[in-house]
Amino acid sequence: MFRMSVGPVVVSLSGDDDSFDNQAWYAKPQTSRVPVLYRGNGESSDPNELRYYLERAFLPTPARAIDFYADSDGDAPDEAWMTGLSVVTKTLNSEQLRMSGKAVEDGWTVIVVGSSVELCELAFEITGTTVPDISEANVEGYAMLSDVDLEHPVFQPFNDVRLADFTKLPIWKHRIIDGELPKDARVLASLDGRRPAIVELTHGNGRVLLFTFGWHDADSQFVLSSKFVPLMNSLVDDFAGTSVEPPRALVGDQFPISTLAGSATGEMVVTAPSGLEQSVEISTSASAFLTEPGVYGFAWTDRDGPRTASIAANLDPLESRTDALGLDEIRTLGVPLPDIVEVRLTSDEKRQLLARELESRQRFWQWVILVGIVLLLIETWLAGHLAGSTKSEPAPS
Repeated sequence: MFRMSVGPVVVSLSGDDDSFDNQAWYAKPQTSRVPVLYRGNGESSDPNELRYYLERAFLPTPARAIDFYADSDGDAPDEAWMTGLSVVTKTLNSEQLRMSGKAVEDGWTVIVVGSSVELCELAFEITGTTVPDISEANVEGYAMLSDVDLEHPVFQPFNDVRLADFTKLPIWKHRIIDGELPKDARVLASLDGRRPAIVELTHGNGRVLLFTFGWHDADSQFVLSSKFVPLMNSLVDDFAGTSVEPPRALVGDQFPISTLAGSATGEMVVTAPSGLEQSVEISTSASAFLTEPGVYGFAWTDRDGPRTASIAANLDPLESRTDALGLDEIRTLGVPLPDIVEVRLTSDEKRQLLARELESRQRFWQWVILVGIVLLLIETWLAGHLAGSTKSEPAPS
């Protein structure tokens, strides 16, 4: 899986007093080329063969492009240097079995379409685990998928009440796994709630997905259902990492270069936005230190030739925050602050406090009334005293 570089985009802000954060860089997503290997029979133009539907199921997106190979055409990729998806619909010879096991260990996802007991056993042989007892099921009418693990990344596109119904997919023939599954096996779907229908077997860095039923004709018409195309594309996106937005790098990050170079070896030249170049030995632990904002260029060589990629590094958005931090935010940063005890009153205490406040107000008005009464008494006394003085004076002769 390699990536093609595209031109970067820079957004500038003008009219701002602080210019240190007025530019943001964006590098368009790198397009991943994902190989899909078909190990089966049939021609690409024959609608009676699974290859016809599989080759048309994978849709290109801005994040990835599909390279479809069929081993019957003699153009199968070398699984030793790249990571991809393989669909097995026929029994493998000893060399193909060994190659598939090594590919899964290195990170490949292998889908085994178990249209026979031998093919179901093949899934366990690829992972090197003990093959359980597997037999043909005696189906009366048809079976239905149930207990689909919608939390699994592969089934995430169906994790919606409008899309989660798999009962409209009838399965007329399937195989029964009677023996005990490996400890790390995960059943992603069952048949009528009893028998495993889709089993995930992990091995090394990869995995094998076993379908205990065929995909069309005698077993089922899975390839004609509305679930087939979304499920196939979800499988590719899950292991290729194209189902999520590419990581955004920040100044000060240690960017792992293995996310770009994959399994390539040799040296990678990292070019900083200022033009400074440095060489880094490609390994799973190697990284490039992003010391300045802008677009970093990466150049290396793999089996397909020279490769380039671009990564945008921007300032941490928190650096643009110049307003004062609240006490809670300061605490989350690890700054020790004295504990502030918050007083919490019970309902009885609140009633007592309200009663005291009311009593205090009542006492105030009592004093006001008392002062008013005293003033009234003084005024009455003065009026009476003045009236008595007027009567006691002699009349003029």
